[in-house]
Amino acid sequence: MGRAWSIPLFRVFGIRLEMHITFILILAYAAWMGSGHDGARGAAWSVLLVALLFVCVVLHELGHSLTARLYGIPTHRILLLPIGGMAQLAEMPREPWREFFITAAGPAVNVVIVLLIGVPLWTAGLVPTTEQEVLAVFQDYTPLALALTLLVYNVIMAGFNLIPVFPMDGGRIFRSLLAMRLSYLHATRVAAWVAKPLAAAGALYALLGPGHILLALLFAFIYIAGDMEYRMVERQERFRDQVIGDLTARFVRTVPGHLSIDDALWLMQHEQPREIVVHNGGGPVRILTPGDLRRAARERPRSTPLEAVAPQPSIHLQAGWPFGVLSKELARRKEDRFAVYNGSDFLGILRCDDLERAAAWERLRATPPETERPRRRWMPWG
Repeated sequence: MGRAWSIPLFRVFGIRLEMHITFILILAYAAWMGSGHDGARGAAWSVLLVALLFVCVVLHELGHSLTARLYGIPTHRILLLPIGGMAQLAEMPREPWREFFITAAGPAVNVVIVLLIGVPLWTAGLVPTTEQEVLAVFQDYTPLALALTLLVYNVIMAGFNLIPVFPMDGGRIFRSLLAMRLSYLHATRVAAWVAKPLAAAGALYALLGPGHILLALLFAFIYIAGDMEYRMVERQERFRDQVIGDLTARFVRTVPGHLSIDDALWLMQHEQPREIVVHNGGGPVRILTPGDLRRAARERPRSTPLEAVAPQPSIHLQAGWPFGVLSKELARRKEDRFAVYNGSDFLGILRCDDLERAAAWERLRATPPETERPRRRWMPWG
């Protein structure tokens, strides 16, 4: 999620809490629904409910984050989204037990909230047991209605998150249990494979059953996110022992920094390179993508030299650095192309969108041709 779309709020236990700009739509929708039921009073009550529900979401994500801190893993931020929350950990540990405890800590927080609210209410005889009592409680703006709403929500949140749909909490717990017997990649593959039909069924149920569009979108997001995370793990496993130089594109279009925007547009039109490398001889290079060039052509005079419009790189990679160590750091950066050097000499470009293609070539290289594969011998029934 891009930082440009998030609004910083404050820090909790040193962790930055941010709200995605689309979260405002949930508050506006809650106010609109509440006002339709009971005017300004209903709008204020609905917004209060949503705010308290997302306090529980933050506590859930803090469960993950503070448990990860016990294992020396920092959390960059907690982001509130219309579909829930997301704790952005620096990394997810590969040790199955660590992943198990970090993941289980989130739903465990919701269970604790349920006990803290439910036990006193049950002891005091305030939990409604009949339909009439439930309707009587929830039709009024009382602290009891607020407490029971939070109770029900946390029960649902704990149960929903434990569904084994990767990369939800239940899916990660499932992956960690599989990883105790299987390789990390194989465990991720099985967890992602199991998650797809479950997520598809959840989306269909949300649309055809209660007609809950937001829940259907959540399952669609989970379906895509699980596949993306599996592919990321696969890339990391494939390239674990490789260095940056092994994945670097060597044949790139290099131009001097004094070349004008107009000349670069001609170059893009006739040669159609995937990017232009702006090189001034001795210093570090800059990478100009087609999008960068279009933006510069709209905003600057066509005679402007490329060295004045090409963005500064955020990192310089060395060919001998291990890709497995750097892969997560590169994924967090805004660029999708990085200049690679051999000492002080420019070597080429690491393109993040080429890594999937490189993984496919690596798989092909590791697979023997059909003529060299052992034939399967089918035993006759007897």
